[in-house]
Amino acid sequence: MTPDLLDLPLFWHLLTRLGEATILLPAALLALLMLLRRSATRPVAVSWLVLLMGSTLLTTASKLAFMGWGLGSPAFNFTGISGHAMFAAAIYPLLLATLASSASPNAQRLAVALGFAVALMIGISRVKVGAHSGTEVVAGLLLGGAVSIAVLA
Repeated sequence: MTPDLLDLPLFWHLLTRLGEATILLPAALLALLMLLRRSATRPVAVSWLVLLMGSTLLTTASKLAFMGWGLGSPAFNFTGISGHAMFAAAIYPLLLATLASSASPNAQRLAVALGFAVALMIGISRVKVGAHSGTEVVAGLLLGGAVSIAVLA
């Protein structure tokens, strides 16, 4: 009997790497440069950068609040917003939308949906590898998703 691919620990450990800053910061820089090169998308780039910085500060503050002062919620198993989930949801949808900007509107919508799907899978991987609780991942996905939705709208 062969194990299901999604049950393999290696799969989740590899997938969770797609949410690391070493991958997502260069990806964000690529998206930002692509948006800045056209005058029509420069306001989008600036808005995204401001929202991304704000969500990064909020995510960091949530972790510092727990590490420094023990602020969190045992009832919700919450010790801080998942940075992997937040960055994935804030970066992948916009990056893929930017890469598909010259494609048809349907292809652009598919690119955005794929970006959110990748972010969701990264969020699930954080729970599977034991790095975060579901509550921390949902908080990260909601925060990062709000950044993407605000900019893509």
